[in-house]
Amino acid sequence: MTCSSLILLPVGPGTKLEFLLDTLDTVERFAAPEHKILIVDDSAEGIGARVQTVSPAVDVLLLRAPGSDMTRSVAGRFFETVAEGVRHSAQNYSFEVLMRLDADALMCNPGADVRGMEFLKAHPKVGMIGSYRVRCDGQIRDFSGGAEHLKKESGRQLLPAKRALSASLNKLLEPALQNGYEPGENVIAPGSMLSLEATRRLAAHPLFGDSSFRPTRLGDDHLNCLMLRALGFELADFATGDLPLGIWLRKLEWSPQELVKRGKSVVHSVRGYGDLGEREVRERFRELRD
Repeated sequence: MTCSSLILLPVGPGTKLEFLLDTLDTVERFAAPEHKILIVDDSAEGIGARVQTVSPAVDVLLLRAPGSDMTRSVAGRFFETVAEGVRHSAQNYSFEVLMRLDADALMCNPGADVRGMEFLKAHPKVGMIGSYRVRCDGQIRDFSGGAEHLKKESGRQLLPAKRALSASLNKLLEPALQNGYEPGENVIAPGSMLSLEATRRLAAHPLFGDSSFRPTRLGDDHLNCLMLRALGFELADFATGDLPLGIWLRKLEWSPQELVKRGKSVVHSVRGYGDLGEREVRERFRELRD
């Protein structure tokens, strides 16, 4: 299937349908013409099928059927979930950019994916763009936590599962370091964008989403970026200045009004801003787009 941008949105247990539909509504409003949305349904609650009753044009890749174990993970097993979504995207779609959203992200201005296509076309050595070394508010990101986990997990291990983890990490680390990788460096997952070539190269890598990574404490964004650097791709900023991402890990640090005024197009996480909870934050964005 051919599309302009493919919006990849993994959803897990406990995702609120109301909030997910709100996020999807913003994508339909602000994403590039001829975009497609792919929900990777790892919820064990059938939320993808529930979305399709409202928005039948949304594609769904079902990973955990209703009634399955609902254990949540943001590390090794979630890396497998994301990898399945990326591999499915590479095998079933032809696109100019793959944009990752989370259920607690939304779009609030047009242009993010269009500008992403233009940037990646102009910089073929770059595999992924997003909130990288410096946040949208100018704060330098700290990679030391990821670097520490990487150092521990790639060292000599005694338990069999962790020996497999160490072996896999070292297979990636050696070429990544040769390509200038800084241990722990990563692009924050929500709002990040992959080129089609990077997506296909990731999908073809034998360690992409491998079960040996299950014991890791590294997030999928750490592992994806490590693998991209091992493959020879560069990472680049798409958040500072007038670039279109307004991304923080836990909650917004600029108001919805300021984000829209500054021209930010993709924001995360709308779970909170100041004393406001997710419902109130989404209402503010809805008022602005209405």
